[in-house]
Amino acid sequence: MAEADNSAIPSNVDLLFLGGLQSDYGILPDRRTFEQLPGGAVAYALVGAMVWMRSGLGLVARVSRQYPAQWVSCLSERGIQINGVVRAASDPPMIGFHCYRSWDERIAAVPNQAYGRLNLPCPPILAKTQCVSSVYEDAEPDPDLLPRPEDIPADQRQARFAYLGPMRSEAQIRLTTGLRQNGTGHILVSIASREMTPEQIGKIRLLLHGQELCYCSEDSARHLFDRPIGEIEDLAERLASLGPQVILLGRKRDGYAAYDSVARRHLSIPAYSSTFQNPIGFGHAFCGGFLAGWKESFDLLEAGLRGSVSASLAADGLGAFHALECNRMLAGMRLEALRRLVAK
Repeated sequence: MAEADNSAIPSNVDLLFLGGLQSDYGILPDRRTFEQLPGGAVAYALVGAMVWMRSGLGLVARVSRQYPAQWVSCLSERGIQINGVVRAASDPPMIGFHCYRSWDERIAAVPNQAYGRLNLPCPPILAKTQCVSSVYEDAEPDPDLLPRPEDIPADQRQARFAYLGPMRSEAQIRLTTGLRQNGTGHILVSIASREMTPEQIGKIRLLLHGQELCYCSEDSARHLFDRPIGEIEDLAERLASLGPQVILLGRKRDGYAAYDSVARRHLSIPAYSSTFQNPIGFGHAFCGGFLAGWKESFDLLEAGLRGSVSASLAADGLGAFHALECNRMLAGMRLEALRRLVAK
C-alpha cells in the first residue's frame, strides 16, 4: 500500500465505497468474544454489494500500519479496485470495540472493565483503550483516517454511484461535494449516530440538501429533532424535508422503512429471518445491497429486498467478510422468499 495512486488506469468502476475500515473486537450477549475481525461500515457495505455484483466496485479509505494488509489484498483478489486505499501519514489505532447487553442493545463500556465483569481476559491491545465502540460511529475519529476527495483515483471519478460511510458531517460534506463535481449523481449517505442531535441539524441539512439517498437508524433519527415524532412514516417525511429524495431507516431486526419523497411512497422492507450471530454491521450491508439493487432497477422495493438479503447474510456470521463465503444461490433463494412475503 502506498500513497494515493491517481494515475489514469483503465477502470470500469461504477459503484464507489468511501469510509472507514477497522479491526473489530467485542463481547456478544451470549458471552462469546471476538478479536481482530474485519470491520468498519464501508467494509460491510462493500461486501453487501458484492453479494449481487462481482465487478465494477471500488474502495476509497485511509489506513494506518496497524490495519492488516491481507484484508485489503483479500478484496483485491475478488476484483475490487483498491488503488483508492491510502496509507495515512500517522499511525493511529484502527480498532472498534463492541459490547452488547442483548442482540439489539449495544452498551457503552470501557474494554478492560467489560471483560473484567465477565471474568474474561481482555485482549492486550484493548487494555488501555477508553473509547467506546467504533471509531467511525461514536468516538472522535483521527483526522488522518478520514477519506478526502483527492483520495479518489482519477480512473474512478466517473463512478455514477457511491456509498458514503458514517463519519463527521463536515468530512461527508466535502466528499459529497467532490463526488458531485466528478459527476457522481447517485450517492447514499449513511449518517453517524453521534451526528444526529438537534445541535447538529444545520450541518445535517447542509449535508442532505440535494442528496438522492440517506440512511440512518430509526433510533438516531428520533434523536435529531427537538420534538418527539410518533409514526415511522412521519419520521421519514420529516427527514425528507431536509433534502434527500429517498429515506432509508434501519429498525434493528424489525427490518427497514423506506420513503420516496418524490413519489410520496412509503414501504416497509422485512428482515429475512435467519440465524442471528452478528449484530454489528448488517445495517451497512443493507446499504450496499440496496445500492447494488438501485443501480440495476431504481426500484425502491427491489433494491430494499436485495439490501435485506445482504443484511441477513452479514448477520449470519462474525466479521465483515463473512458474506463473501456465502453461495450466491443462497442470496437468490432468500430474495425470492422475501418477494413472496411482501406479495401476500
